[in-house]
Amino acid sequence: MTCTIDQKNNNDWITSTVKAKEKKKKRKKARPNLPRGEEVRKVLQLWRRQAHVGFGWINDFDDLVAEYAPNYKQLQIMLGHTANILCVRFSPDSKYLVSSSEDKTIQLWEIAKAKLIRTFRGHLASVHLVTFSPSGDTIASAASDASIRIWKTKSRKAIKQIKSGPKVTDIHFSQDGRFIVASSKDGKIRAWTVTSGHGRELFCIGQNPIDKFEFSPDGNYMFCISYKTIHVFNVMSCEEIFKFEKQRFSAQVATFIPGGLLIESYSDNRYITKWDIKKKNYITNPSAMGYI
Repeated sequence: MTCTIDQKNNNDWITSTVKAKEKKKKRKKARPNLPRGEEVRKVLQLWRRQAHVGFGWINDFDDLVAEYAPNYKQLQIMLGHTANILCVRFSPDSKYLVSSSEDKTIQLWEIAKAKLIRTFRGHLASVHLVTFSPSGDTIASAASDASIRIWKTKSRKAIKQIKSGPKVTDIHFSQDGRFIVASSKDGKIRAWTVTSGHGRELFCIGQNPIDKFEFSPDGNYMFCISYKTIHVFNVMSCEEIFKFEKQRFSAQVATFIPGGLLIESYSDNRYITKWDIKKKNYITNPSAMGYI
């Protein structure tokens, strides 16, 4: 397969993928005389515009990325897992990485030396999520064996094993590090104490699975993404205070903006929307945002 880039009259670029076979030679069209930054922006905009058709990768893209990102240098190669890596997280001080894999293990790495410090074993299936505690001395992992395990970074043994139930879709420590919180496919968010492992249900949004959740920087609020809705909760009262349902397509990514009162979301209609928790409404009209 080959990827070709052509130019329209309005300077927009289009790509097409064709089978490699003999064709009549055509005169190559001159590339637009654009500043390099603008050229890069046009290419990236094109890729994003076509994302709704289907996600994929061909070898030619590797060369394009190498050409348009000359200043990006590979810093380290860390080898250790024997199967696909499913999740990677930085420690709070950015000195360490923790990774989880289909090989059923979790590995702790020192970034500066590209050194494997410790391998954690105990899960009976692929480990698809892993995260650090705010202090950086504890790790939580969630696996396809329907369990969450809590580990101290200086020990290879799990200090707690928790039955998580339906598949966990996201996992975080609370801001004070006392609780491990997880969302799941059954539309519920649950919390367990790190020391005792005792758990309780915090929120239930219904039957739709929860894809992602996040605490606000001050720990007072939490949002979760489920299908076309962003649900916002008060953490102290465990009550849903509002839900943003004006997503025309499923929200894929969202995060709190510094300050904790605004949520920024990106959905598969390729728009960015900002949501105001206090006003309980969006402050940027999605239809005015354009493609990203």
